[in-house]
Amino acid sequence: METLPYIDVSPLAARIPPAAVMAAPALLTLAVGLIGGTGRQLWQDELATWWSSTIGWADLRTLLGHDDVVFAPYYLLMRAWVAVFGDSVFALRAPALLAMAATAALVAALGRRLFGAHVGLLAGAVFALLPSISRYAQEARPYALVLAGVTGSALLLVRATDRPGPARWSAYAAVAAVTTALHPLVLPFLLAHAGWAWRRRQASAFLLAGTVAATPGVGLLWAAQRQTDQVSWIDTPWWSGLTMVGDLLFSPLLPLLTLAAVGTAAARHRRTEPDAVALLVVWSFAPILLLYALRPVQDLFIPRYLLYVLPAWAILAAVTLADLHTAMSRRRPPRPARFVAGSAAVLLVALTLPGHRDARIDPPWQPDLRALAAVIAASQQPGDAVAFQNASWNERLSLRYALREAVSPRDAFAVQPASRGGYAVPECTVPRTCLGDAPRIWLITQAPPGDPLADLPPGKAELLREEYTVAQAFPAHLVQVVLLVRRPKAGSDGV
Repeated sequence: METLPYIDVSPLAARIPPAAVMAAPALLTLAVGLIGGTGRQLWQDELATWWSSTIGWADLRTLLGHDDVVFAPYYLLMRAWVAVFGDSVFALRAPALLAMAATAALVAALGRRLFGAHVGLLAGAVFALLPSISRYAQEARPYALVLAGVTGSALLLVRATDRPGPARWSAYAAVAAVTTALHPLVLPFLLAHAGWAWRRRQASAFLLAGTVAATPGVGLLWAAQRQTDQVSWIDTPWWSGLTMVGDLLFSPLLPLLTLAAVGTAAARHRRTEPDAVALLVVWSFAPILLLYALRPVQDLFIPRYLLYVLPAWAILAAVTLADLHTAMSRRRPPRPARFVAGSAAVLLVALTLPGHRDARIDPPWQPDLRALAAVIAASQQPGDAVAFQNASWNERLSLRYALREAVSPRDAFAVQPASRGGYAVPECTVPRTCLGDAPRIWLITQAPPGDPLADLPPGKAELLREEYTVAQAFPAHLVQVVLLVRRPKAGSDGV
């Protein structure tokens, strides 16, 4: 395959070993991803990963029967991981960090294969420095693994069409099939691959390999037909298409620069490298346009389902950066050219810093359940119970995770024995039948200060007002834990 006519003319680029092109971005991604990697608390989706990775096999089968069947392969992978490395926050997020580092290496390798070593190295660095990459390198969900699979399969596709053979097409089909199994909503990446294979006159070979690749994803989507209520909350407005670029980059400062770089690369090299440009442009935008068009049928237009377009953006942006560097080197002496290029790089890094900061702190809508769990863990006494404002499973799983190595307070209003084959815990329809005689109850509620029982269901609030009094409140962001102490019974000492 030809490279761009003037990208790799520098002796330095020609001397970059292929291993270095891949290793440098991978190490950069690891370094960036390790910074503040456990700063955010586990949020609802990550708690689901932990729960499904630690409950018994029978409970997991029950859970997948009504929730998250599309994540079944990922949960099986995480069960094996947790069995070996444990379930600390770092351990749960480590597979994503390693996968994102691998993706950076694969982005560099693909950029090198399509456009030369200089572009490959730049593409890997651009990818590593995107705020959204470190954000999802620090999340216990399958999205980073999906990025690695999509990018790795693209590299294998290029290799298979350059030198066709059963082994190469089998390797491509296997990696692409694992990728669609990890998250079936990445299936649109096969559109870009089909276009590449057709342009390279390998359409028949791709038809078989692509069918194998799509089968796991299609099967999981079929199995999930009865679980569409899990995504029924998604309701994106029509203008969400205008904000998607910023959401994908996790930065309000980068969209225009990114789109300009991507568009410039596509426009300048659509004739010199038509196959590569077509592959990257379809990869960049077809999934976004497809999910946007499907909104009236099934709205799935949220950023994390489209992260896998970022490797293509990084490569196209790197092409533009390499073009600019080459143009400056030709028009200016080497030292001023290097100064301008260095200044531009510093500016780009500075623009990413706000996004990196936001990626490492809890979002504004996230209640600080970790702080409240720490209060209960430090101050609970034997016989304590815990109660929740409603049956939401986010609060329950957060507390269970925080107290996983200790004795947890009894769930005062949960149906006993509570099933572990799901995320939610059903509560008693008649609260008094479940309450018991706990001397103290830790109530987790999002009610504003003043009357912590105000937002509880009427039956639960009435019972707690009758039996308990508020002893102390511990407020945190968007949530508080209230210690309730049982009132002395009439006729007892002190009454």
